[in-house]
Amino acid sequence: MASIAVGILLVVRLFRMIDRLAIDVLFWDQYGYYTAVWNGASNWRLFRYQHGPHRMGIGFPIMHAIDQLTDWNQRVQAFVVGLTMCLACAAALWVKRRITGSLKWYDIAIPLVFLTNLQWELYASCINLSHGAMPLLLVMLIALCWTIRWSMLRYPLMGALTFLATFTGFGIFAAAAVLGMLVVRAGLVIYREGMRKGRGELLSILAGLMICGLGIWNFLSDYAFEPAVPGFVFPHPRPIEYLYFMVLQLAYVLGAKTDGPGEIVYGIILLVAMLAGLTLAALAILRGEREYRPAGYVICFLLAFSLLFAANSAVGRVCTGLNNALTSRYVPLLMPGVVGMYLAAIRLPWPKPRTALVGLLLAIVTISSFRSPNRRM
Repeated sequence: MASIAVGILLVVRLFRMIDRLAIDVLFWDQYGYYTAVWNGASNWRLFRYQHGPHRMGIGFPIMHAIDQLTDWNQRVQAFVVGLTMCLACAAALWVKRRITGSLKWYDIAIPLVFLTNLQWELYASCINLSHGAMPLLLVMLIALCWTIRWSMLRYPLMGALTFLATFTGFGIFAAAAVLGMLVVRAGLVIYREGMRKGRGELLSILAGLMICGLGIWNFLSDYAFEPAVPGFVFPHPRPIEYLYFMVLQLAYVLGAKTDGPGEIVYGIILLVAMLAGLTLAALAILRGEREYRPAGYVICFLLAFSLLFAANSAVGRVCTGLNNALTSRYVPLLMPGVVGMYLAAIRLPWPKPRTALVGLLLAIVTISSFRSPNRRM
């Protein structure tokens, strides 16, 4: 298959880049969160460790275990981050296959998005599995859960993965998306099938909601708000810059190089496209028949996650300047939105617009994937 073959070539390129860029030196934020390890914290405390506005989650105990096995070799950590990105890419391809029944040649768009050069900072700067790569993998696994046909497994497993995502970096926004969508799904089951016929699925949804709720309650326990950057103010004196920052992030993932007016317009077009995809998927869910169809839920979840993250980072970091929207470490957390937009495009019912949009998106992600990254820290 073309998508798998291209994916293998991109994996080779990715690991060559990591081998060229990664260094065996602790750097920057690592001297902050590794104090928990040096103070003898347990794995549970590492899991709940708060670093800035988020917690470290499942990525931190894994990082600690790798450090112990490799005598703190940070190059190995970089390769583990790369492997995690490859697993997230494989999960995304699996999601697409589960939705459509097969992989097509144009699905090379997915590995081009996930294995892009733009995310160089994940491997060459402060190595933090919990920041981008692990949340991305968990998000894609949650999306995969939406494709499980057996509802008694679908929602509890989704809840467990959402519990992990809640604590792992900015995966917290997966919890917000999942909670809202589970409530909507419960309402649809009651409306279409009634309490008695839909009792089994409703109990499963309740189990998923309880697990998600437990994660959020535990997350908020002893949580203290810590802005990620100095000089944070809310509200920003120029609120329109929230929108500019948000759309510039979206534009950077899909090819923008600067923070000029043209890139802002391009980002607004992408934002409108994502919102349109979200709206169409939501309408498909609401108009659906009794038979469960996962595509709309997957698209809504992926788009909602990235849009929530982009909005949050705009609020949190716009005080640092619009040029900081063009930062490579944000790229993995915006990838689900690009995949959601792609899935929405290939499911359009109109052949000519569908072909045009898929072709345009494929061209854009190809150019973006091979573009020299903006070396902005």
